[in-house]
Amino acid sequence: MRVFTALVLAAGLSAGANAQSDFEQMPRAQALEHYETVGEEFLDAFQLIYTRTDPELAQYIGSPEWDEVDREAAACVYDTYAESGELENMAIALEQTEVALERLREDDSITMIALMTGEVDRAFLTVGMPEDVEERNIEVSQACGVLEANSRRWSDPELMQRLMAHMERAQ
Repeated sequence: MRVFTALVLAAGLSAGANAQSDFEQMPRAQALEHYETVGEEFLDAFQLIYTRTDPELAQYIGSPEWDEVDREAAACVYDTYAESGELENMAIALEQTEVALERLREDDSITMIALMTGEVDRAFLTVGMPEDVEERNIEVSQACGVLEANSRRWSDPELMQRLMAHMERAQ
C-alpha cells in the first residue's frame, strides 16, 4: 500500500527554486491547470508501469484524464496550502513529480511488480523532498480525497487479480 500511496501522491502534485517561486505566484486557476496537467501525465506514466508488466492490464485501468472529482480534490489541496501559507510545499511536490515522471518514462525496469516487490528502489519518488513536506503532502492529500480520486482508476478487481498472478510467477 505504501508504494501505491507514494505513487498516487506524486500523481497529484516543475523544476528548481524558480519553478517553486513561479508556482507560488500563479493565479489559482493557472496553478490548478498546471496541477491537472502534471497529474494527468503522472497517471499516464502510472498506467505505463502496469502495462510494462502486461500490456493487457491497460483494459482494466481507468483513463488518466481528470474529471470533476479530481478537480475538486486538487482545489482542496491548493486551497489548504494557500490558506495555511504553504504553497511552497505544493510546489516542491510538483517539482518532485516532474523528476519521478522522467524516471518512470525512461526506465523500462520500473514495473508495478518491481515496485511492489522492492526490486526497484522507490526512493526516487521522494528524493529531494524534505520529510516534513512529504508528511504534510500525505496529510493534505488524504484529507482532500486525492488518494480516493486517483485510486478509482485501479479499482477493477480483475486488475488486482492479474497483477497478483504476475507477482506469484515472479517469485
